[in-house]
Amino acid sequence: MKKFASMLMAAAVLLAGCGSKLNGTYEGDMGNYTFKRDGTVVQEALGMKMELKYEVDGKDVKLIAPQGSVIFTLVDDKTITGPMGMKFIKKD
Repeated sequence: MKKFASMLMAAAVLLAGCGSKLNGTYEGDMGNYTFKRDGTVVQEALGMKMELKYEVDGKDVKLIAPQGSVIFTLVDDKTITGPMGMKFIKKD
């Protein structure tokens, strides 16, 4: 029973960690975002690249820049929406 409880706890911690980070590239008309599991994201737009930090809280994806934060919405596993109707689809 103790071993089962330990395995259940380990699985819960693993799933909690996996659910808190994005991974992969999401593309849209206004550029793309490449999310890394280490909590950083590379934003590419208008020929420029910028590395930012990000946090996931439920369906909110908060991009943290020196100028302030922008909150995107995780619609599903393959879609993120942002301000002004921006939509980003995960590249396979």
